[in-house]
Amino acid sequence: MGDICWAVVIASVLTLTWAQTSDVNQFEYNYSLMRNALHEEEDNLAGYKQVYTEDEQIVYSYLEYLKWKEFERTRNDFPPARPLKLHIDDIKMSEVYMLLKKFPKGGNIHLHHNHVVSKQKMLELIFSSFLYDHLYVKASAPAMWNLDFFLNPPQGWNKVKDNPSYSKRYSGKACNTPWCNRHESNQQSNKQ
Repeated sequence: MGDICWAVVIASVLTLTWAQTSDVNQFEYNYSLMRNALHEEEDNLAGYKQVYTEDEQIVYSYLEYLKWKEFERTRNDFPPARPLKLHIDDIKMSEVYMLLKKFPKGGNIHLHHNHVVSKQKMLELIFSSFLYDHLYVKASAPAMWNLDFFLNPPQGWNKVKDNPSYSKRYSGKACNTPWCNRHESNQQSNKQ
């Protein structure tokens, strides 16, 4: 009778363990499927699995060839591994650089405006163009401003041109618009 009790207990423990293991395995399997799908979506959004047209593939392959050739030529003294200010002329003379200069936007596929020009220059360009008529601002929280361009702005957005507190003012080279002040304070707090 004792052996039968132990057999029932062992069988119950094994069944329970197998059921829990099965649930864990199913969870891990589902998790890995979702994780892989997320990675694939991120890769697609980032352009890693870019599908090129025949012409784009030719240009891409040629660019990769030039990069390899440049690396082989400068293997022991690779310009990107050296201080930029000292070797910018070497970089500008490379076949890769000269090819990229021929591309629209210098070969940059994805650019953020704040990485290309200073805030001061960007505001000068906007305030001196037709875009200024369509520039709107929305204050969402203290010292938080959103800028965007609209033909028909959503409710809660104020036209920058019609509000003197959003005008472009400079003291020396510093930008005194609320937009610049917000970005300057954000950059300083990010550095700390």
